[in-house]
Amino acid sequence: MTTNSPSSPTINPPWMEELDQQIDDLVNAAPFILPKPFEDVCEYIENRSLTFKMFRNEFLQTKNKKGKNKQERLTRELLQPDWWAPPRQRLYYVFLPFNRSLFTAKEMNDLYAVYTAGPNTSPPSSSQIMTYTNSLANIKTENDEYLQHIKRRWLEESWSRVNVIKEEVTQFVPTWWKNRLNRIERCAETYSRMSPVPLTPSETEGKLVFLKNLKELGSLTRYYSSAHHKSGAVSMSIVQEELLEREGDRFKRMESTVNDTDKEVGDDKMAECFAVDHQAEIVTTPSVLKTILANSPGTFEETWCIPFKIKEVSSGDHNRKVIFMDKKLPPKTLTISEKNALYSKIAARAIFRKSKKSLSSMVPNTADQVDKDGEENYQLPSIEKKRLEKEVQYNLWEYRAVDEHSVLSKNHRKPFKILLRTKTEGKNFDAQRQLSPCVMSTKLDFQPEFGASQMNFRELMGEWISLKLRPNSFLHRVRVDPMKGGIIMVESKTPAAIANDSQRLHSRCVEHQLSLIQILFDHISPLPPGNYLLNHDIKDKGFMYIYHELLDKQKRSATNLNIRELYNKVDVDGHAEQVAPWIPIDPNIMTPTLHSLKRIPCVFPPAKDDANRKRVQIPAKKKIKKNRKKNKGKNPMKGSPGKPAQGKNKETNRPIPNNSRTKVSYDEVLFD
Repeated sequence: MTTNSPSSPTINPPWMEELDQQIDDLVNAAPFILPKPFEDVCEYIENRSLTFKMFRNEFLQTKNKKGKNKQERLTRELLQPDWWAPPRQRLYYVFLPFNRSLFTAKEMNDLYAVYTAGPNTSPPSSSQIMTYTNSLANIKTENDEYLQHIKRRWLEESWSRVNVIKEEVTQFVPTWWKNRLNRIERCAETYSRMSPVPLTPSETEGKLVFLKNLKELGSLTRYYSSAHHKSGAVSMSIVQEELLEREGDRFKRMESTVNDTDKEVGDDKMAECFAVDHQAEIVTTPSVLKTILANSPGTFEETWCIPFKIKEVSSGDHNRKVIFMDKKLPPKTLTISEKNALYSKIAARAIFRKSKKSLSSMVPNTADQVDKDGEENYQLPSIEKKRLEKEVQYNLWEYRAVDEHSVLSKNHRKPFKILLRTKTEGKNFDAQRQLSPCVMSTKLDFQPEFGASQMNFRELMGEWISLKLRPNSFLHRVRVDPMKGGIIMVESKTPAAIANDSQRLHSRCVEHQLSLIQILFDHISPLPPGNYLLNHDIKDKGFMYIYHELLDKQKRSATNLNIRELYNKVDVDGHAEQVAPWIPIDPNIMTPTLHSLKRIPCVFPPAKDDANRKRVQIPAKKKIKKNRKKNKGKNPMKGSPGKPAQGKNKETNRPIPNNSRTKVSYDEVLFD
């Protein structure tokens, strides 16, 4: 008679015990894993555990062995598959730290020739155009891989670049900030909250129509030079002393000025006369409309405060109200990135108002290099003259709502006029070599080695409205490296090009934001005469609130806004907390680095030859035994002796680079 003995306990393989131990350690160290299913935890371990991969993979750690020629070469030895491994033949693809492109060097040159073709370059050949056409799908695939690669680099190490601040920034920004804080003394002390105004565009679209220029004051503005930066990198620290001297004399100039154009719009007597004579409903500046219109869902992270007043003026036989909106008050806090952007914008304007010769004289030991660079110096008229005052224009606009209602209908929105006091920043030659007004903006690139960063919608909207309100103008977008404090490149943009970029990157129409003007006018026009504030906070999200001046006899409540108290807490030397979100690279912008390498944007370095496109297939264990004598002295991998064979990722269709001396990272091994 036989008895059933109890089954002997199953002995787990060493890698499973190691896996259990790592799961216990992770659960104790990271409570956030607890709510996750067990399958997700296992997947997390598979992707991050070196020990697990060493036992799970079917090849040993990479070894360097010396061949007959006494040179190190890469070899792989197979392991006996464990009980968990499926019996079928498996493929493994090893990603090295430096990825390679799907295209060879010759193909990359053809793509570059087509990508950069223009009126000033020779046209590409038919074979180059054919190569580009056949490669569009692979370009899109590699662009996505490239963006994921640099995003991983940003999250691992590059995110700390947002905390880099140069010495010239720390010296200039506090002085600039203190001078702007003097405006707070002109505002009332306390304001009371009235009603919210939505910042979401309405379905009824509108348009701004330029009527005429009422008056032009001031002398011609200094010209922007667009050629001196081509001779080499230009550091923004060279204008530090000039900017500090200008800010030091600013308070004296403001106290001694008698021009209405240097005062707030609400104190400009000439603007008030124009508003009365031409039936204008709103008097403001382009910067105010830029602040309001650059807000949309997803871009409510800014805090700003705009003072405005409503005056009652006599127009003929009756009185009517006119809204005067001043530019926004200075910020209460600034992050390091905002300080870098502020200094870059002011310094870029100062640099590009100088000629190439005068700029090179400011940099020590570089005069000879600048004179011998071989670049043509496009000297603009009066560029060596002393700086003149800015040109000021009073332009009359009309806002018209685009609706389907009849003019006689009650729902029809009547058009209203807007008087804008506009200052011309500078002038330069446009693409047609016509001297036109020029607006300058800056963009910080925190990963310039990979390409040009994409513009967010708020930045694009601000640039577009600045050009829209200055007829026949164009934009100079200066890209700056905040780590080095130097200029990378300059882009020239028109309003149509900016609108296309907004549609391409964010699928948003910039003209749709103009309906916010109608929404704002509907909420402000019924208010009685007085002093008001238009305030937006981060916690308000998609709303801005109207505040009216609180008189001494009126009651105070918790919703009141004490301007003096808020700005007394401003620390001009401190930095506000900031986040470091990753900004994608724009695949449509060529940088000087890409031109130097003759490479299109958002692609990896080109493969060396067509052999790199072959797939690496590790044969089964049985086949190796049969062919061991046959292949003695040769590399077991498919390829020539002494050189590891090249493969291609099955999922991404990317070739594996041929680099026998590159150390394999097992944390980047992908499974088939």
